[in-house]
Amino acid sequence: IAMLPTAPENMDTGFVLICAALVFLMQAGFCMLESGMIRAKNSINVAVKNLLDFAVSMLMFAAFGFSLMFGASNFGLFGSHVEFWTSNDLSAFFLFQMVFCGTAATIVSGAIAERTRLITYMAIVIVLSGFTYPLVGHWCWGGVLENTGSGWLAKMGFVDWAGTAVVHLVGGFASLAAMIAIGPRRNYKRGKLTGGHSLTLAIMGCFLLWFGWWGFNGGSGLNADDNVSIVLLNTNLGAVAGLLVAALWSWIHTRKTDVVDLISGALAGLVSVTGSCHAISPFAAIAAGVVGGVIALLAIELLRKCGTDVRSGHSVSMVPLEFGAPWCSPSSPPWNRCPREVAKCSCWFSQSLYLLSVVSVLSPSTGR
Repeated sequence: IAMLPTAPENMDTGFVLICAALVFLMQAGFCMLESGMIRAKNSINVAVKNLLDFAVSMLMFAAFGFSLMFGASNFGLFGSHVEFWTSNDLSAFFLFQMVFCGTAATIVSGAIAERTRLITYMAIVIVLSGFTYPLVGHWCWGGVLENTGSGWLAKMGFVDWAGTAVVHLVGGFASLAAMIAIGPRRNYKRGKLTGGHSLTLAIMGCFLLWFGWWGFNGGSGLNADDNVSIVLLNTNLGAVAGLLVAALWSWIHTRKTDVVDLISGALAGLVSVTGSCHAISPFAAIAAGVVGGVIALLAIELLRKCGTDVRSGHSVSMVPLEFGAPWCSPSSPPWNRCPREVAKCSCWFSQSLYLLSVVSVLSPSTGR
């Protein structure tokens, strides 16, 4: 419990609002990354989906999600009604968490780019932002308004500082479930990689995501205290380590620098360090970035060999890198970590099965 973020009534409101704005900027990063990683004729479709999913996810989180996630706990599974507009501090906390929800929803957009109708994707966003993400969030972060860990995973000692699990694993497993249900693009051939139309745009998106991560991780303590500097230092070291190991990997395998691998490595490093950046040393952050980057690159190869179309949008990084997320967590000692990690990953995957029925019923593959 001592490792939970400070309760909102004691937080630095201005600092949290600035960090919320940085996380909001990540939406532009996702849009640029996804648009650059697909064919030019479909880039506007992805951009529109990014614009709409952010609006829909905000509305769903306000209507249902925030209460389910942060309300008084019911058996450690879900929360009850919360009036987030009753104080300035609580409203700022709501805004910060609202953009987190938008990030989780947007991860799915790139994973299934070029292969779904708009109505299908909006249905996924409604389920994910209104129910799936808040429920999993309550299991890990429930009780934060009272500085208690009331979610069932929190009671087990699980800690996720800024959402390695709550945001990125939920979004990653949801993306994987949707990719399995929808299938590859119509013109996709196993083993044949389809490149994006603008890797420069994708790199700019990566830079914006990296920059927004400062608010993502730095603001999760809800205070501009002495811990923020080490959080940001570890965040950047994790990204740098993941990027450099991806560059080395790419050179060893192809004797050239693959831009997609570089982006994947950087984002994998960021995700890997997000859950524990407040509690580890800079050297551990580098190790987290290296391991996360390697796992993500191995996962890309595994999914590609299994015939999964991982080259559309940012699924090239955002789905495979989630497999590296659980390994770096300060939840428990190493000898106790495995059962808890298996339990929480099983729960996240079962939550993602909600989406299988949604996408299977509403739309077959529509990629062209």
